[in-house]
Amino acid sequence: MHQPNLVEGNKPIVLGHDYSTLGWVPEMSGSWAIPLCHERISSFETAAQRAAFQLRQVCRDLSVRPIATYDSEYGSAAFMNLTEDIPADLLLRLRPNRCLYKAPEPYSGSGRPRKHGDKFQLANADSWGDSSATFSLEDETVGQVQIQQWSDLHFKKHPNDISKLFESPIPIALVYG
Repeated sequence: MHQPNLVEGNKPIVLGHDYSTLGWVPEMSGSWAIPLCHERISSFETAAQRAAFQLRQVCRDLSVRPIATYDSEYGSAAFMNLTEDIPADLLLRLRPNRCLYKAPEPYSGSGRPRKHGDKFQLANADSWGDSSATFSLEDETVGQVQIQQWSDLHFKKHPNDISKLFESPIPIALVYG
């Protein structure tokens, strides 16, 4: 068995294979999930590519448009590009250091039109600006929950407005309790 020599700055070697599981949560409460696809991620593909493939396969057989939830590994332009033609709404968790971009200002008539507006840094509340809407609710489990929503945000490498990819517009929202 290989034992890596841990040298500072080197990425450690991890034994094993990565797997991607797509499951269905049939009930609103409870913790049961039914696995629909459980596949190994090959050395020649990324986790995002395998997840998009699985979602595409499952959506082919559904009669309703699903809401698919993914952790922060999938909250990226690469995953958005892979899934934009799949008939599903995505609820993605974004890494706290992620940057999105606001819509650019209208074209001024000189030079190349801007593709991106101001940066929206999740880690820097000063860059957020005013939210489109704010909601507040009381949850039995976690107590007071606040939700702030912004429209017209996009990833740098996916310049389409994220909320326009959905059948019903779903803007970016920060949820905290």
